[in-house]
Amino acid sequence: MTTTPLTSGGTPALPMPSDGGHSVEVVVAPAPSHDEEHDAAGSSHHTDLFAASQSVIREHFRDPRFDVAELARTLNLSVSHLHRVFSAEGTTPKREIERYRLEDVQRRLAEIRTFESIVDQAGFRSLRHFRATAARFRTVQKREG
Repeated sequence: MTTTPLTSGGTPALPMPSDGGHSVEVVVAPAPSHDEEHDAAGSSHHTDLFAASQSVIREHFRDPRFDVAELARTLNLSVSHLHRVFSAEGTTPKREIERYRLEDVQRRLAEIRTFESIVDQAGFRSLRHFRATAARFRTVQKREG
C-alpha cells in the first residue's frame, strides 16, 4: 500500500492501494460539526417561520385585536420562539405588526383625493354646481319625506 500524505487543511491521509505504481490521493473534507448543521437548519427554519409570519401579519394586521400572542397562536409557536425568529431578522413581532399598520395608513393617506377632485370625478362641473345640486336634492327629499 502506498500512502500519499495530504497537505491541504491538515486532513490526514488515508492509505490507498497502489495501482501499478500509481499512487492515489484522497481528500477528505471534515464533516460539518453538529453546531454548524444545527445553525444552518435553524437559520433556514427561522427564515421559513419569518416568511410565514409575514403572510399571517399581512392577512390580519387590520384587526385591532391582532397582536403578538395571536400571531404565535396562528403559527402554533410559543411567543418566546416567535421572538427568537424575529430577533434573527433584526426586529420584533410587535414592531412588524406596527410597521404594516403604519405603512397602510401612509398608503391610504396618499390615496386621499381632495374634495374638489372627487366632485370633478363624479361629473360635476364645479364645487358650485355640486353644492347647488346637493341643496336641490335635499330640498326635494324633505318635501317627499
